Amino acid sequence: MADLGQLSAKLDGDVVTPGDAGWETVRRAWNLAVDQNPAAVALVAGADDVARSLGRYPEPVLGEPIMDTFGTIPAAELVTIHMDPEHPVPGLGNHALIGDLTPDAVDAFVEVAGPDAGSPLLLAELRHAGGALSAPARDGGALPSVDAGFVLNAIGSPVEPAQAEAINRHLDIVCEAVAPWATGSYYLNFAERRAALDTLFPPATHDRLSEIKRRWDPDGVFRANFTLRIP
Repeated sequence: MADLGQLSAKLDGDVVTPGDAGWETVRRAWNLAVDQNPAAVALVAGADDVARSLGRYPEPVLGEPIMDTFGTIPAAELVTIHMDPEHPVPGLGNHALIGDLTPDAVDAFVEVAGPDAGSPLLLAELRHAGGALSAPARDGGALPSVDAGFVLNAIGSPVEPAQAEAINRHLDIVCEAVAPWATGSYYLNFAERRAALDTLFPPATHDRLSEIKRRWDPDGVFRANFTLRIP
């Protein structure tokens, strides 16, 4: 086990361990839907603390990482983080917001998206949400929080047009498999298909956005994939 005392001495922030004041709060900071019991939680004070925690300076504290992609990158390279292609490619997608990712939900997902599923999809993944994402941010805009523990994101690439039908069919299969654990709402950033606006925003937000549209764009000059109805 890493020398946590040594790590604590190197950080400007704090290292909280089981039994310390506030442990029950900080250990759940990443995802409130999962009961996590790590050996310690580093409350970093800045980028240097992150680097020290990962063993970058001046000498390793937690050991050498298996895969080292840590570092500062320019904004133009943000598109490379998820290893998305940097040139246009055909893509079809679907997603779902998951509330509680139970063992049964995981089994259902693996059955239709795992290595033995015969899936034509390029990827199917479950991303962590919860934590800070589930807490409404002050001045957070039209959607200040995401009420879900996980986000299912599935994508297929129809290199040949004939592949589109099978890909769309399996996108439906994947989302239907996790439907019992889905919230019924959608997240606009992942919405690759048409979705009802009342599934993208709470009713009060939808009404407020519609009023803004009516007041400032009554002629529909500003267009997008999801068009608000003017009341």
